[in-house]
Amino acid sequence: MKSFHALICCCALATSLICNAAMAQQTDAGWLEELRFDMQFNHDCEVAYFLNIVERNQSEGLFVSARVMCADGRSFDASKKANDEEFSVEACGVATCEATIEGRDQS
Repeated sequence: MKSFHALICCCALATSLICNAAMAQQTDAGWLEELRFDMQFNHDCEVAYFLNIVERNQSEGLFVSARVMCADGRSFDASKKANDEEFSVEACGVATCEATIEGRDQS
């Protein structure tokens, strides 16, 4: 019986996370569509989806940012302040970790 309740809780949590992700994709479509167009036109990126969507009211106006995931696997961080005419876009680099090899001097 406990495993049944755990399964129900897991399903409810998964449904909640999926709904929240869908709602994040449906936030103010105006600037997201502008960003989608900018990425296609200026960076040859067909947007597959957005991550980490942020909309923040600041004293200067609305600040927006998002991680852009391209269909070809590239990713970019994009942001725009209220007074900016264009998005600031930076390609995400590949993070690497140096492996420690036993018996090898790492200095």
